[in-house]
Amino acid sequence: MGTDTVESGGRTYVRVPHSGRDGRVSHMEVHYLVASTEGGVTHFSDVHRTTLFTREEYKSAFVRAGCEIEYVKHPLAPRGLFVGTASPGA
Repeated sequence: MGTDTVESGGRTYVRVPHSGRDGRVSHMEVHYLVASTEGGVTHFSDVHRTTLFTREEYKSAFVRAGCEIEYVKHPLAPRGLFVGTASPGA
């Protein structure tokens, strides 16, 4: 968990995330504080939920969509990524 604080234009912005996992669902809740002398402190939050899939499930989805796929490892994507291209005639 990392917290970000920025001061700009007479305001202070703070971002505090918290993430967790419930089975195959990853969730991240982010709280924001915006503070200024004239406006006081405002709080709002945002929640993101993402379903997690296995490599085989991703592969199957690409194939069902008619794509030829390649699994690539790259320094910018150390876990790897799928590259899908439309099959000829699709």
